[in-house]
Amino acid sequence: MLNNYLKKINSLPRKMALPKFNLEPYSNWLLIVMVFALLNLILLSFSFTRYYEISSDEALLAKTELSEEMRTLNRSKLQSVIVEFNIKRENYQSLKKNRPDFIDPSI
Repeated sequence: MLNNYLKKINSLPRKMALPKFNLEPYSNWLLIVMVFALLNLILLSFSFTRYYEISSDEALLAKTELSEEMRTLNRSKLQSVIVEFNIKRENYQSLKKNRPDFIDPSI
């Protein structure tokens, strides 16, 4: 009886070259268990590496040094953003003073 199972296990990789489900439940269950075990090993290794990175504070550190150019603010872009927000504030204030005539159905 044990020899029959060993023969089936040894012949299984040749049968699994093109994975397909047939009427033999033994090979189907063995395929499901092997896929489950493989996925568990992958998830376990990923979880272990993430745990190691977090416990040693490597996950929170920057990988590269920033150049001097990246450390300074681009004042022209900052000024353009400030202008856009000022325009939005003025539009909001005008909407508060002059409410539209229609009612929003989503409210």
